[in-house]
Amino acid sequence: MEFGQGRRAGTFARAYFKEKRKHTMRTNMSRILTKFALAAALFCGIGAAPSAAFADGWFSCEPSEVLAFSNRVHVRCDNTWAAGSSSIRYIAVGVSDADAAARFVSLANAALLSNKFFRVYLLTSSTSNTSGCASSDCRTPTAYGVMNR
Repeated sequence: MEFGQGRRAGTFARAYFKEKRKHTMRTNMSRILTKFALAAALFCGIGAAPSAAFADGWFSCEPSEVLAFSNRVHVRCDNTWAAGSSSIRYIAVGVSDADAAARFVSLANAALLSNKFFRVYLLTSSTSNTSGCASSDCRTPTAYGVMNR
């Protein structure tokens, strides 16, 4: 091997790693600035929910009954979920979409029989309630599943 060839390879390696360090530093700086901006936004209240007590969210229902009616199927929960001035105890789905109603009943029964939570995502507003679901104590979920206690 000639003397100049090894030297060029070393120069190339030094230049490569120098550029890699610059890229890593830029990436790290970008991450730090992103985290700082997010922290500042949260500290200032930007993007915060109006009230945690009355916000849409997940509810871990402790099911005590699953019933089917002519216009809906519902689950009664032993515990309640606060939605403004309402205490939600019933979760109901309309039977107009038979597949959705069947999935709802299947998961609700699984939760009831296995002593697990029937986990539902509820909206505070009752405007999307299914027929027969009272606005004072019932909501129609947008998502649901079974979760360990």
